[in-house]
Amino acid sequence: MFTRISLTAALLFIIGTSISVSQPSASEKSVIKTLDAFHRAIIDNDSQTAQNLLSESVRILEGGNIETKEEYLSHHFHSDGKFLSAMKREVEARNVTIKGNTAAIPPGSQLTRELGAPTAIENWI
Repeated sequence: MFTRISLTAALLFIIGTSISVSQPSASEKSVIKTLDAFHRAIIDNDSQTAQNLLSESVRILEGGNIETKEEYLSHHFHSDGKFLSAMKREVEARNVTIKGNTAAIPPGSQLTRELGAPTAIENWI
């Protein structure tokens, strides 16, 4: 009987720990909220909102290059907006890593668009 209770207690502890680990912290929620607002600004072609959301020191990985805020907003921002506005986005994972004043979220979305037959582009934004 004691073994069953101990095993059950251990399993509940492990399950409880797993559940609490998967819940984003307040800082992670803030990063996700900002990312979602930035994504919406891209789709809406709202460069003013995007500019306000981005730090002056931001670096954006785009097409194998690293771009400054000004470089991104002057070129890729508009083409990304055209692309994203034609796509349906499904978020599959949000793994936020925060180190000091830097946050990173690796790609975890699937984008689809019907063009005759459904097309999927994985791991974009």
